[in-house]
Amino acid sequence: MRNTPQVTRPLPENARLRCFLIGNEQPLQPVELSPGERPPDGGALHWVDVQGVTREQLGQLLAHYDLHSLHVDAFSEPGHLSRVVPINGSLFLEFSVLSDWELASPQRISILQRKDLLITVHAEPVQGLEDVIKQLSVQTTEWKRNTSVLLYHLLDHLVDDTFQHLMLARQSIVALNDLYDETPDRLEDQDIHGTRRSISRLAIACEDQYYVISSLQTLEQDILDLELPREYMRDLLSHAQYANRYVTRLDDRAKELKFLISTNLQLRSEGRLRVLTVIMAIFTPLTFLAGIYGMNFHHMPELGWQYGYYGILSLMGLVAVGLLFFFWRRGWFD
Repeated sequence: MRNTPQVTRPLPENARLRCFLIGNEQPLQPVELSPGERPPDGGALHWVDVQGVTREQLGQLLAHYDLHSLHVDAFSEPGHLSRVVPINGSLFLEFSVLSDWELASPQRISILQRKDLLITVHAEPVQGLEDVIKQLSVQTTEWKRNTSVLLYHLLDHLVDDTFQHLMLARQSIVALNDLYDETPDRLEDQDIHGTRRSISRLAIACEDQYYVISSLQTLEQDILDLELPREYMRDLLSHAQYANRYVTRLDDRAKELKFLISTNLQLRSEGRLRVLTVIMAIFTPLTFLAGIYGMNFHHMPELGWQYGYYGILSLMGLVAVGLLFFFWRRGWFD
C-alpha cells in the first residue's frame, strides 16, 4: 500500500521529499511512502531524499526512522566542516558539494547510511544526486544492492561533479591568460580577484571531500557493510587526492596571473608617472623664466628690447626642446 509522504506541517514551496526502493534484481524505483513507513518488500533497500525543509520539520521527519540522538542532532545542526560519525552500525557524513564553482561557499549534503536505510538531506538541488538516481533507475550493477553501494555511487558522482567544476575553473584561467597575452592593458586586478576567490572556495570543497573519503578508508569494513571491491574505494580516494592537487595548481596559476596583472598595472602607473615627471621637468624652467619676466620692476633691460617677447619665447622653446632631447637620450620614453 502506498501513501503520499507527509510531515506534521506542510513542506515549504521549494522543499521536496522523495523515497526510492532498490533490490538485488531491480533498478532504483521511486515510491510514495509516509515518513517511517517500511517498504512493501522487506528485503528492498529504502532511500529517503529530503530537500529544503526547516530544522523543525526535519526533526519531525527523522523521528520516524529510529535514529540515534547524535545523528538527529547532526542532521538538525549542520556544522561548518565535513565530518564522519559512525555510531551503532550506522554512519553519518557531511559532504561538501558545488552546484556552481563561482558560488560564494560550497553547499553541504548530510547523509546517513545504515544497512536498511539511506537518508540524504540538502538545502538545494544536487546534480550528482540526480545523476545517481538517473543511472540506477535504468542500470544494474554486478554488486549486491546495499546502502553502501548507494553511498559509493553518490560520493563517486559528487567527486565527478567537482572535476567538472575544476575544468570550468581551468577554462576561466586559460581565458584570462589568453586575454593577458593578447591585450594585457585590458585586464585589471578585479578581473582575476573573483576567479581566485571562487577557486579558493573550490579548494575548500575538495579538501572537505578528501577528508571524508579518507576517513571512510580508515573505518572497519563491517561498519560500511562493503561488499563491493575494496579497490573502488581506493579509486575514489585517488580521485579526491587528484582533485586536491589539481585545485592547488589552479590556485598557483591564478596567483601567477594576478602577479603578472599587478606587475603590468605597476608598470603602467610608472609610465604615467614618468610622463608627468617629464612634463614637470620641462615646465619648471619655463615657469622660472615666466616668473622672472612677470616681475613688475621698472628697470629690467629686456623689457625695452624691441624683440624681447620673441626672444624669451624662443629661449623657452629651446629649453623645452633641449630637455625633451635629453630625456629621450636617457631612455625615459622607452
